[in-house]
Amino acid sequence: MTTVEKTIEGFLQDIVSHPEDHSIWLILADYLEDCEDPRGELVRLTWELSYDQEHCEFGRRQDRLQELLLQGVEPVRPRRLLNETWFVWIPPGEFNMGSEAKYLKYADETLHPVTISKGFWMSQLPFCTQPGVVDSFTDMQEAENVVRVLGGDTVLPTEAEWEYACRAGTRTRWNFGNSCKRELVVPAVNLDTEKVEIPAGFFPPNAWGLHHMHGLIWEPCQDYYLADLSQVQQVDPCILSNYRHHGVISDRRYRVIRGGPYYQFHHQINAVTGCGRSAGRFALVHRAHLGLRLVYRGQDD
Repeated sequence: MTTVEKTIEGFLQDIVSHPEDHSIWLILADYLEDCEDPRGELVRLTWELSYDQEHCEFGRRQDRLQELLLQGVEPVRPRRLLNETWFVWIPPGEFNMGSEAKYLKYADETLHPVTISKGFWMSQLPFCTQPGVVDSFTDMQEAENVVRVLGGDTVLPTEAEWEYACRAGTRTRWNFGNSCKRELVVPAVNLDTEKVEIPAGFFPPNAWGLHHMHGLIWEPCQDYYLADLSQVQQVDPCILSNYRHHGVISDRRYRVIRGGPYYQFHHQINAVTGCGRSAGRFALVHRAHLGLRLVYRGQDD
């Protein structure tokens, strides 16, 4: 590891140790820019989209961030290896969950503010038992059994955590922009197999280092589906089977699934349903190819 990389690693450790101190990101950006490293601009833009959301140049900054990612500039994020899976640090923060009025497609995407009060670790890819190959489950019980085997600190994300991490500060329909790009979401796979292995990791990550949040596979959340989220608690919301808040009561019929599957993009259904968008939320009514985007909530070493 070079001196520069060691210095960067020190900054990243400080970020995890002091998640309330947002200035560390800016110091890291200054350091990378002094080194003439293009990742410095990306770090600064990521900070600005996350913590300076009302700035008049938000749109320009968002466009530039998405441009850098598509050019192959890699995000600089804290990472850790757990159960042979790489996780990245997702900082606490606030965001608007759902779709802005001009992008609203379904009534259950009403825009509302949400606070994620604690940072967490999220897997860079859906769960893989082979390097770079995503496991697909067609039964929710089977998927939950895998989560249990991994241990009590490794869980599914809440729906709010999933969208917060997927957006990584962006407000566009997809985290890479407002136009769906098939070349960024559709891998070459056999659509006729019941249990499919999906090659992963070759599409650019979002600004927080997460790959394949759009279009690879359905990703179930902890939450049970509730159509109107604007009436539920807005700090760390999670709709469990026993949820009750201000007269809103959940049922436990259907889990929420996010992300959108590769086969709908193959058949161009996305143009009709808009699945795979950052705000796109669906209920797991029928069997589907499910992948596990994991969250780790254990203590840091």
